[in-house]
Amino acid sequence: MFRRQLLFLMLTEPEYCLSVAGHLPKGDPKVATVVDKLIQVGLGASSEAVQKATCKCIAPLAISVEPKVKAMVTYLLTKVYESKSFGERKGAAYLIAGLMSGLGLRAMKDFEFMTPLVEKADSKDTAVRQGSLLVFETISGSFATLFEP
Repeated sequence: MFRRQLLFLMLTEPEYCLSVAGHLPKGDPKVATVVDKLIQVGLGASSEAVQKATCKCIAPLAISVEPKVKAMVTYLLTKVYESKSFGERKGAAYLIAGLMSGLGLRAMKDFEFMTPLVEKADSKDTAVRQGSLLVFETISGSFATLFEP
């Protein structure tokens, strides 16, 4: 019960997530558990408000799970391209934006995932093209003026 209340608090008040993340050491297994739970919530929620909140919450935690972020982004990109549900695709896009904004612009270059996104934007499959554009939209919103595709 306490975990649900804490997760609800983190989703409704993302600034609490920032203060919690500041006190946990890098590589703490509890952070990985929280990030996994945020990914589950972000993918399962059809509400855009919840998806935006997971984006804000996961950003400060991305540094603590940096070795696993590439695998997470790969998993989320498959969800963006292959999921039948629009809500799940949008949630995955928000989570990718949160992870990237947590690691900074340099991470996008290190992970080399912008080139495939541009290629997927020209796809004939509408779901793939839409997924790619959703990622562009959420990353642009997350980085604001720092990101120009």
